[in-house]
Amino acid sequence: MQNNNANDHFGQSVDEKLFRLLIANVKDYAIFMIDPDGYILTWNQGAAHIKGYRESEIIGKHISVFYTMEDRAANEPLYNLSEALEHGTFESEGWRVRKNGSQFWANIVFTALYDNNGGHIGFAKITRDITERKLMEDQRAALQTELEKKVRVQTGKIVANELRFRKLIEHSYDGIVLLDDKLNIFYLSLSAERINGVSDVKSAEQAMIDLVHPDDKQAFGELLSQTLGQPGRPLILTFRCLHRNGAYIWLEGMFTNLLGDEYIRAIVCNFRDITERKLHEEELNRQNSVLKEIAWVSSHEVRRPVASIIALVSLMDMATDIKEKEEILDKMNLCVKDLDEMVRHINNRISKELST
Repeated sequence: MQNNNANDHFGQSVDEKLFRLLIANVKDYAIFMIDPDGYILTWNQGAAHIKGYRESEIIGKHISVFYTMEDRAANEPLYNLSEALEHGTFESEGWRVRKNGSQFWANIVFTALYDNNGGHIGFAKITRDITERKLMEDQRAALQTELEKKVRVQTGKIVANELRFRKLIEHSYDGIVLLDDKLNIFYLSLSAERINGVSDVKSAEQAMIDLVHPDDKQAFGELLSQTLGQPGRPLILTFRCLHRNGAYIWLEGMFTNLLGDEYIRAIVCNFRDITERKLHEEELNRQNSVLKEIAWVSSHEVRRPVASIIALVSLMDMATDIKEKEEILDKMNLCVKDLDEMVRHINNRISKELST
């Protein structure tokens, strides 16, 4: 099973050529195919760049080589494949191992693949190195935890001096909004003004939910209800909020019911602007959808000249007259030129989509 050739699983050489054409020049993503048992069939430049293995070193190896000892012991590779097979696709994040033994934090997507008859032929796997983002998030979380610890310890002193308390939250990286028990805003930090352009409580209107995008209001209302019913428990929601300029921005907010705290008496909302991240994710999803569409359409286009070539080869085997064979060869040459033009056209379409 480990030495299976990609042709055995993904069709004729033309299909493999088309697949390689689609992904060979993508350097920021490891994109490769594996068989139903998890053995590697193809390898692209991005995979070599991220994981450190040359194609000749990794083809035929099992994907478990990329997992930590702990994840292998927990049978994580098999679990990922099982989830992808059951649901069609499976996405996860975790530590993965390079050839040199170093680890990186990866975003991984498995997609189950089937042939024209519905038979399962393997998986496509896309890996992205997001170590830098992970480290930043861990650092931010550690700083937030440390800050919360210090705030708890120093609550009495901070509340005793309101000016010091206000300076602390006004200079926070996150926006901070305080809501009363009626869910109306009664305090906005300066950082909140920087994020959504609201300059005072009156500009924000009375209820925070009035600023939420209509499509997100139900989820937002449900979260506020949960917050009221679960004092002290932080709840997180991603939603769109109206900016002062009239546009909606994406926010990631953490809501904590501290109405029962005699020093705070508010629902505290810490939020940050994640619009840029959302737009980046949407663009990646758009490009992935376009590439999938191109691959699907192109595979059907390519089958036409391939089918013609196969038929002509059969005719060639049966032909006995030299002139007849020459005519068949001429037709085969036309089919080959047609196929070459299709591949060139597909390559141009891919390059155009990836550059936009």
